[in-house]
Amino acid sequence: MNIVKSSLALISTLLATLAAKADIVTQPDSLTVGDTYRLIFVTDGTIDATSGDLATYKDFATAEANSVPALAALGVEWFPVVSVWNGGDSLPAREITRTNPSGALPDLSPIAGFFTLGGERIAANNADLWSGKISSPVNISQTGRMPTGSEQVVWTGTQKSGWSTREPLGMSPEGKANRGSATTEAGGWINAGPRSSSEENSIYVMSDLITVKE
Repeated sequence: MNIVKSSLALISTLLATLAAKADIVTQPDSLTVGDTYRLIFVTDGTIDATSGDLATYKDFATAEANSVPALAALGVEWFPVVSVWNGGDSLPAREITRTNPSGALPDLSPIAGFFTLGGERIAANNADLWSGKISSPVNISQTGRMPTGSEQVVWTGTQKSGWSTREPLGMSPEGKANRGSATTEAGGWINAGPRSSSEENSIYVMSDLITVKE
């Protein structure tokens, strides 16, 4: 009887895993030739938030994206959606990702939107992205998984406006960093309060511009 119960539990777990994973969408059906867009996903892998070196998170983001052939084949740059303390000032996510509507760094607008790997558009443009909420949670990983439980915690160090919080990654003397949640489209997607920066959590990763070709 125990063997039967164990087998049923294993089957249930496997089915749940399969149900939570789907093929990723790298080019949304709503787009047409010539449209430009950006992708965003939450990582399967995790990292702590103790480093103040942007390269640490950039390298991690790139490795996570390029671990999937369909994403590596896009041949684009990948950005960590984080705000980082660089020793004398903070580097906000809206600058790191080049999504500051009025920033000094190259603004990659106009675009057809920002899309999850499930094909859902979360924002129409840079201003929309940092308006305080998004249209859909960023809850699909680079492998098509939907995070569950503690996997839904995402390091960001960022306010819903895209600027750094008082706890950017690598800065807090109390050993804390701000995080978001992959479960919501409200402001908490990017700003859900601080946690111990020694924890290992996911981050959001955003692509450079992608253009739909014939």
